[in-house]
Amino acid sequence: MGKNTASQSDERRDLVRIDDKLLLEYNLVGEVPQAPRCETEQQMDEAIAAFIARPTMELFAGAPTNETETVLRPWLTKLDWVMALVLKTLAKISPQALAMPRLTDVNVSGGGLSFATERLLKKHDQLEIRLILPPFVPIL
Repeated sequence: MGKNTASQSDERRDLVRIDDKLLLEYNLVGEVPQAPRCETEQQMDEAIAAFIARPTMELFAGAPTNETETVLRPWLTKLDWVMALVLKTLAKISPQALAMPRLTDVNVSGGGLSFATERLLKKHDQLEIRLILPPFVPIL
């Protein structure tokens, strides 16, 4: 192993890697964006639940337990339930009108983003990627 290769290897070990499930959409650069569609009602329900409930769960996971949190938890949980119910109802009425980003297993590191795709990509294809990261702000 040459000195340059050893240096690159040491540098690569210093990178932080994060494995997580994130809401993700992608398309080829220049392609008309098409939001992913869930094929089954169960997939749609799971996507809606992830989109609605995850921010609240993460908020409370990092918050200290106190009186305010005890009062807010039932209200936020109720709001999540109502929002999910409305979205699920819209999805049942008109499935083609409601596209949700898919909860996708991703690996994020200093070297890039890794995720499994549903379509075949070529070596030099360029992608436009939209991620929704906690606290659920879209990243384009």
